[in-house]
Parts: sequence; C-alpha cells; structure tokens
Amino acid sequence: MDIAVHPLIGDTISYQKEEILASIAHGRIPDANNWYAITTTHEETTLFYILSAREFRNPMYHDPNRRLKLIGIAGSKREARNLVVSIVAGFVDSGSLPEIKSSLGNY
Repeated sequence: MDIAVHPLIGDTISYQKEEILASIAHGRIPDANNWYAITTTHEETTLFYILSAREFRNPMYHDPNRRLKLIGIAGSKREARNLVVSIVAGFVDSGSLPEIKSSLGNY
C-alpha cells in the first residue's frame, strides 16, 4: 500500500495521523478502530474506497498487484465522504472519470 505524499487528513483524526500513517508505512494496521481510510481503487468505474479501520485490515487491500494508494484518513464515514467530495469538486468542470483517475497519481 502506497501512501500519498500529501494525504488528506480529517480534522477529527488529525491528533492520530502520525501514529496511523507511520504504522501503515511500516506494514502494520493501527489498532485504533475509529478511523476510515480513503484509497484509490483498481476498478475502472470506482474512484475511491472508503474503508473502516476494520475493513482496511483485509489483506486484499494491501496486495501489491492492486496498486492502491492511501490518499486520506478520516475520523468518521461522513468526514471521509466530505474529503472525497472535496477532491472530486476540483474536477467538476472536467466531467471525465478517466481524467480524475489519472490525476490521483499526483496525491
């Protein structure tokens, strides 16, 4: 699992960001249960996964062949959705799903 150079961090999880990101960078999933991961996907028609910490522990999300990237963490599902909306809102004028997906490499 790659981590974005500048991952988006929700306000309600900012106090735990260093611990969570450092754990993921070292191949461990943090024990904290109250956070959500926002990742890119390997699917053509889906831009992001919003995964609870429990879901994020599933090894399939860390399979190197899937080439997923962690682009954000949030303290709640609502906060994660708001972060995703803020990303997509920057592309509203383009209206192009492939263009959005290719631009996610810049995160």
